[in-house]
Amino acid sequence: LHQMQECARKLIDIGMDKNDIYNSLFSSLPLQNLIITKNGDVVLESSLNGIFVIRKPIRIAPLERALYLLFLRHPEGISFSRLPDYREELMEIYKKLLNGRDTPSIRKRVEDVTDPNKNTFHEKCARIRRVFINKLDTYRLAFYCFSGDKGDIKKIVLDRAYVHWE
Repeated sequence: LHQMQECARKLIDIGMDKNDIYNSLFSSLPLQNLIITKNGDVVLESSLNGIFVIRKPIRIAPLERALYLLFLRHPEGISFSRLPDYREELMEIYKKLLNGRDTPSIRKRVEDVTDPNKNTFHEKCARIRRVFINKLDTYRLAFYCFSGDKGDIKKIVLDRAYVHWE
């Protein structure tokens, strides 16, 4: 890592763009596995030649985690305007994370996050992104967070070969 930083400094000194340098140096590094545990926890896993394994838990509130898991189930993405069509599926995921609890306030939270007329969905996406920012470099962040313009299809672009459901 120290050698890569030194190379980056030298390239900056000769006028190369920082983003181009960063992408060139780090894009060859492998992506981390995303483990979804039996109880719905999200964990990033990296290994060095399959020998040294590091697991980093991603601590996301239950509703945000349910939303994240919903999008992992749909690699094709979900159109923002069609979120209400996924309300029941999201509710089932959320209830599992809450050990089966189902109250009017829980239903209301799911309705709010799937309502295209409210900003709740975008707020939840921003919270999820903030959690991943603390765990991933800029290059990898784009793979694990929601992509897509506001009002367009949203998806998590991570190749599902890196997603492992326990």
